[in-house]
Amino acid sequence: MGAYVNPSDTTKELWLEKHGREIRAEEAEVTDTELPVCLVDNMIFTAAGIGYCDREIRAFAKPDGRPKTWFMAPREKLHEVSPELSNYLELVKPDES
Repeated sequence: MGAYVNPSDTTKELWLEKHGREIRAEEAEVTDTELPVCLVDNMIFTAAGIGYCDREIRAFAKPDGRPKTWFMAPREKLHEVSPELSNYLELVKPDES
């Protein structure tokens, strides 16, 4: 299922505009201070999936016909809008980050 950006007081798009910086898909990488976020347009709704490891980044990056916009966002800010993120990060093996 994964970790997603779900702010309670604004939209995902506005949150990413305020806290993230737009990048190209090939720039998405896990760092000590930031994680990539893929904003996916599902036509009926959008989802902002957090790439908390290389496997998750690759899954979001697979071409599937849906429009996608990539961002890098600060880890500490992501924890505020994704309570499940810490659980996923605990499951990541060191060679997967």
